[in-house]
Amino acid sequence: MLLTVLIFVVFFKQKTAYEMLRSLVGSEMCIRDRFTGSTRFTISGDVRPGNTYTFTFTMTAPAPGTYTTDWQMVRDGVAWFGSTHSETVTVIPSHNYQKGWLLIGPYTSTSIETNSLGVDEASLWASSAVSLNGDSWQSHDSAGSYVDLDSVFGTPNGVTAYAWSYVYTATTKNVYMFTGSDDQIRIWLNGVKVHEYLSPRGHAYDANSTPVTLNAGWNRLLVKVHDETSAFGFSLRFADNAAGSTDTTGLTWRKDDWTPTLQLSTINGAANNPAPGAQIFANNPSVAVTGTAGMSGGPATWTVRTRSWGSNNIDPGPGWLPVGTCLLYTSPSPRDS
Repeated sequence: MLLTVLIFVVFFKQKTAYEMLRSLVGSEMCIRDRFTGSTRFTISGDVRPGNTYTFTFTMTAPAPGTYTTDWQMVRDGVAWFGSTHSETVTVIPSHNYQKGWLLIGPYTSTSIETNSLGVDEASLWASSAVSLNGDSWQSHDSAGSYVDLDSVFGTPNGVTAYAWSYVYTATTKNVYMFTGSDDQIRIWLNGVKVHEYLSPRGHAYDANSTPVTLNAGWNRLLVKVHDETSAFGFSLRFADNAAGSTDTTGLTWRKDDWTPTLQLSTINGAANNPAPGAQIFANNPSVAVTGTAGMSGGPATWTVRTRSWGSNNIDPGPGWLPVGTCLLYTSPSPRDS
């Protein structure tokens, strides 16, 4: 639990010694809720005119949330006196919320249903070098468990923003994804929509729990948040149990884009181990490539595109193709790759 030590300094206006002693000797400061083990703290000794008295005590945090603690002076059997001193206390969860993301936006929109990126959201791969619909991805590390999009984008209203990250696990894990948002939220995991909340609301930690599967290796996570008015942000974490009491361990997060490492061994069956940058020409309508791919600390995947003979234009073809240990690409015309 989060422990917060509050120190109250009480100032008193000028009075005669008789009036001050009559008011404060035997008086106490009392709490109107139960953040502390005791609800009363008694003044020891006299408080003279023009002097101050400091109350020091420890407050124990309850469940995550925002609370108000109220204090006032009282003389038992006589009366409460003086103004009430109020403090707002925000209790932050101690769980492992993800704080590092690539962010893009904000895009003006009236609903989360608007595709603000101009590309298919489900098949997206984010990169800080790529602009989408006039905006670029930016790296962000949240100071707290709540990703405050207002602090990033300048308190806009009626907008949508996106957050992106990779998460790695050595083995397949069936876990629970705990989320909260202000306002609407939609989440894709490895291109599959796994959660959405489509009504206006204020943020609350762990407002929703969604069972999901993290595949062995690197997983793609895209979060879309739509703000109507006021606050704008979200929170996200993974837990092993539905109650959310046990955070999922053994996860590695990486928010930035990555560069694959390729080690080719054969092209069209020839074990030529081509050097980096080498051009390979073939008159085959198919190009078969084998080898290994990976990245230190990043997604273990690589991609290939082809180029027509006599042209420097990249074929639109099927786009970037994810590759494991072998690629067979067929085309109606000869290619080089």
